[in-house]
Formats: sequence, structure tokens, C-alpha cells
Amino acid sequence: MSNERLRALLAQSACSGATLARETNIVAAENGERTFYTRASVGQWLGGSVPRRPVPDYVAEALSRRLGRPVTPAEAGFPGENGLVVYSVADLSVPAWPDAGMLITGGPERRAGQVRFGRAEVNAARTALRVFSDTERTLGAGYVRQSLTQYLKTGVEPLLEGTYTAAKTHDELLSIASQLYYLCGFTWFDDELHGGALHYYRASLRLAAEARNAEMYAITLRAMSVQAHVLGHRNQAVRLAEVSSETLVDKASPRQAFIVGQLAVARAAAGDRRAAVTDLRRAERHFERVVAPQVIGTHHAASLAHQRAAVCTALRDGAGATRALLESIRHRPAPELRSRAITLATLAELQLGSGELDLAVDTWRRFLETYPLINCGRATKAVAVMRSMLRPHRRNQGVANLLALSVELRDSRRI
Repeated sequence: MSNERLRALLAQSACSGATLARETNIVAAENGERTFYTRASVGQWLGGSVPRRPVPDYVAEALSRRLGRPVTPAEAGFPGENGLVVYSVADLSVPAWPDAGMLITGGPERRAGQVRFGRAEVNAARTALRVFSDTERTLGAGYVRQSLTQYLKTGVEPLLEGTYTAAKTHDELLSIASQLYYLCGFTWFDDELHGGALHYYRASLRLAAEARNAEMYAITLRAMSVQAHVLGHRNQAVRLAEVSSETLVDKASPRQAFIVGQLAVARAAAGDRRAAVTDLRRAERHFERVVAPQVIGTHHAASLAHQRAAVCTALRDGAGATRALLESIRHRPAPELRSRAITLATLAELQLGSGELDLAVDTWRRFLETYPLINCGRATKAVAVMRSMLRPHRRNQGVANLLALSVELRDSRRI
């Protein structure tokens, strides 16, 4: 039996089969899966075949973006329940801080538990936050994502459902929980699993609203803007960064550089050169107030230089981007192995793009020296990009040696 519901949605969205296939592949990639659907695949779906799960969720999200409203797999003519948490553009619509309470009333209800918690439980959660954060920052998400996700279920959710010895203790726990959910979201982002990342970011927003913690709300919105920017959702990235900046009303806060820098990146990518340059200068002025590193939202000279590089890249200033990345690497704290490796890979891509093959090979070699120590999806993707970009130059001896090294790492199960 043909799928008339899907056919009707294609007509409503003025979407061809080839376009739906391409956009379904994009949604799948955002959720950590490579698919290769074509116009013929959509033709089969229209003819009544049902793609394997969770592809119906990807199709529904692609159609949702086309139509500007939520579409379920069932509405698209596919049987079964919705179950996959996909990266949904609709979920990027979040209230500004004055209306953040909407997230609390609109979120899942928490039952009132009978167990009373106090200072010891709050201190334990704070310690867990630091341990997970330090490990993730050094070695990448792959070492902590699953254990942190499980800790939220078994160690944090019971605390959120309990009663407390003091209201202040409860508010403090909510803020720490918001940071833990934020960190969990980042680990999913670092592993290129964007649907899960957005799910945990939204949970972090809700907890920040419940704790009346505007700073944590702003920090999480910034992370959502970074993610939207990486995935190419330019307008949403700008809006999230704007709301983040508006939320952090304390103009003297050392967090300003962290947040305004992302606003510059988002506006540059959206083509607003003048605003991007202005915002970047603001971030540089605010940077003078940056104090000791924070557990969540650490911002230092390497971070600011990385934001400057992203702005330059968006504004097609390759030389400026290269200088900024070199500065970022020079200032990167030694323990931040993952960020250093990702930055080296980005620098090598820029160098090759500007025709500096030998420099790029040397930079990628430095990246591969660090890679075996870290574990995250972004680094694995960087290796795949390296191989793809170098393949046309494989007759060069330096390139051949580098590709051979990457094969050795792959065979040793490092890649």
C-alpha cells in the first residue's frame, strides 16, 4: 500500500524526493549516523516500504524543518512509536530569561520523595562534577559520556526528587545539577551525537530556571548556539547567542567574554560582518576581567583566540584565522589535550586549503601524536576529514607516510 501521508507532506512542503533524501541524511549525521538515501529510497517509501528504525524519526525531523511545525513518524505514514531523541530545530526555540519559568511548568513532573538530603549529598555532587569535567576536558567525551549519563539517572535524579534540610541546600543542588546536565550535553556534542546533546542542554536550562540561576541559563544557551553553528543552523545560532548575552545582565561578569565571543562567531557565520567585529572587540575588552578557571564555562586566552579564528574563517580571512589558531595552540593549557588536538586538526585543514601542503602534513602529524591519548567523536571525525583531504596528494612522500601512520593507528583500534 502506498504511503499517501508521506506524499501529502512532500506536496505541502514543496519538497522533491531527492531533497527529502538529502535532508534526511543531514539529520541522521547530526545524530551520529551516516546514511546514503537517494531519490530512489524515497520512491520506495512512497511505495509503502518502511525504513529501519530510527530512520522514520530522521524523516519526520527533516519534514518538520521544511514545514516549520512538528511532524511525527506516524504523520509521515510510518508505523511505530516515536522513541529516538533527534536533534530538533524546533527545540531551539527557548524562552528568554524573564519567561524561563515556562520551562519548569512545561517540563516533566517530579514526584515528591520521602528521603531527606543535605550538605553531604550536595558536596558529593559537586565533587562528581569536577571529576567528570576534568576527565572530559583532558581526554575527551568517550571516557566519561556513558558513565556521566548513568550517574545522572542513579545519582542525581533521586536527589532532585527528595526533600531538603534547607531551602538554600535545595537551590544549590539545582544549580550543580544544571551544571552536570550541561556537561553531559557537551559530552554528547563532543561525541557527535547531537540529539542527545540537545536533550541534556534543555534539561540544564530547566534546572537553571528552577534554581533562578541566570548565569547558568546563559552559559547553556551559549552551548546550544555553538552546536547550532556547527550544524549550520545560522539564524538559530544567532538567536540563541543573543538571548544568552541578554540573560547575562551583569556587564562586569567575567563570563561576558565567553558569551559575547560566541555571539561574534554566530553573527559572522550569518554574514553580519560589522556586528561580528564589534562583538569580538567587546569580547576582547571583557576578557580583561576573566579570573581563575571555572569548572563549567572556562574561558582563557586560548578560548578567545579560537573564537577569533572562527570569526576570521566565517569572514573569509584565512590568514587571520591561521594566526589566531596558532595563538590558541600556544596558549592552550597543557591538560587540555582534546581541545589542543581538535585545534591542530582545524589548523591543518586551513593550511592545506591555502596550498601549504608541507605545513599541513606537519600539523596533522602533531595532531596524530596526541590523538591516541583522547577519545571523542570530534577527533575521530577530524581523522576522517584528514584522510579525505589528503587523498588527492597521496603520491607525496610526506602525505603517504602520514596516511600510513593513520592506518597503523586504525589497526591498533585507536581510530
